[in-house]
Amino acid sequence: MPKFNLKIEEHQDFGGLGISFSNGRDYFEPALTGLQVAHDILEHTVTPHPNGYIDEFMAIGAVLAGRVENGYINEYGRIISVKDIQSDVYSLAIDALNTEYSLCPKSCSNYLKDSDLMSEIRTFVRKGLLEAVNEYEDAEYNYLQMKSKYNFDVDSIVGWICKGYQLFKKRFPDTNGTSIHLFNKISKVCDDWLKYAEEGYEAELYINFTTFDVKLSGDW
Repeated sequence: MPKFNLKIEEHQDFGGLGISFSNGRDYFEPALTGLQVAHDILEHTVTPHPNGYIDEFMAIGAVLAGRVENGYINEYGRIISVKDIQSDVYSLAIDALNTEYSLCPKSCSNYLKDSDLMSEIRTFVRKGLLEAVNEYEDAEYNYLQMKSKYNFDVDSIVGWICKGYQLFKKRFPDTNGTSIHLFNKISKVCDDWLKYAEEGYEAELYINFTTFDVKLSGDW
């Protein structure tokens, strides 16, 4: 049964206590909710991509394959949908623009057989990029078309999202929402721990990916 070593740490940017753990991604901050822990464990690929932006694009694809396709209701009582891609892409693009990193340094040509879903993904990727550019430009006029100097590789961003979608489907081939059942279990046990845990507390999270059993053992 896979084990994840958890620790309660303060989030340096937002304050408050969160759960940190190692899964090969050094850019992760302590997760402030159990939902975020479940996302990091289940929707990020098992083997991290060395580029953090690409890693996040693939995680977006996993969200589509798992939570979106199974009608997951978020903490605000709203069913998440493909259009939520826009805000995720916007956040990644803003970070890249402000740090001058390349948003998608490696090309990817993966695609889905569902052409309608592919079209939706592309639409909201473009909208997220354009939203980020408009904020970065801080202009009175909101650009409706991407300026030529922003050389975003939309095809590759869409391709990486599709790759993440495919990898998630391979990891969780059951289409009856079993991944959501496991997602909710991880989220709940971590939220319950956060209610009582203090900074420095440590625990082990055990997850059986066959029986979908979840157990947390440690400081309470």
